[in-house]
Amino acid sequence: MKNTGKILIGFLAGAAAGVAAVYLLSPKVREEAINEIKDMADKIKAKINEELEKAKEAAENMKNEAADL
Repeated sequence: MKNTGKILIGFLAGAAAGVAAVYLLSPKVREEAINEIKDMADKIKAKINEELEKAKEAAENMKNEAADL
């Protein structure tokens, strides 16, 4: 039974590696994956810029409040 489990795990790992290889080697799929990654990076960049602006505004508000004291 132990060997059967190891064989099954090996088979599943090999199948996963095969699927990953086909996925990454297929030009159309690779291009789609690259575009998805670029879109995700753009969204993350926009969110970071948005949060940075909020932080700048908060810092400016604190600066102004401190000056009023």
